[in-house]
Amino acid sequence: DLESQRVSEETIRGQEKILTRLLNMQKSLRQRPDPSRRRKSKPGEEYAVKPPPELTADEREKLVEDILYRRRGSYPPEYEDLIRAYIEAISRDE
Repeated sequence: DLESQRVSEETIRGQEKILTRLLNMQKSLRQRPDPSRRRKSKPGEEYAVKPPPELTADEREKLVEDILYRRRGSYPPEYEDLIRAYIEAISRDE
């Protein structure tokens, strides 16, 4: 294209791609981390996991009400009893 002095849009796009790649390479070379500041790993540790205290019946009922209240409008009202029964069933299985 340059020899024939006919520069097309494709040639300009190709040159822009090359320029962008060169600029990105330059930027990545400047941003290389200092080897002395590399992240270091260490082995995992054992943790004693303490389960949360069991909910009382009142706390469980309040939780069910909160769940139903927050989701109100995202399900038909006639499903509320089914949802309540489902939540109570899975909380009993635990």
